[in-house]
Amino acid sequence: MSASVLNLESAGRRLMLPDDFLAGLLADFRDKYQTAAADIHDLLDGGQAEEAGRLAHSLKGLAGTLGAEPLQDAAARAEAAVANGNPAGIEAALAHLDECLVLAVAEIERFLASR
Repeated sequence: MSASVLNLESAGRRLMLPDDFLAGLLADFRDKYQTAAADIHDLLDGGQAEEAGRLAHSLKGLAGTLGAEPLQDAAARAEAAVANGNPAGIEAALAHLDECLVLAVAEIERFLASR
């Protein structure tokens, strides 16, 4: 996997957002979704597969909006794995999603620190 999962410069241009607003969106994204893989796992353990699928779907959409294609793909894989209900597939998809989230959060932190 590439060391970069976000293209923040492209996202800012595409969304036509000033850096301050983009920074706020990224901080909110980080706060809400940095534990999404674990949250999906917990929802599944609690028998809430539909809610787990919704969380993966929401993450997929937001990642797409931010131009974070690797993260979007990982969320799509997690969403599909949850829908299929295959435990081994779910574990692999969530592990990959978590890797992408760690990288995304690190990139967001670097962006926010550079401001």
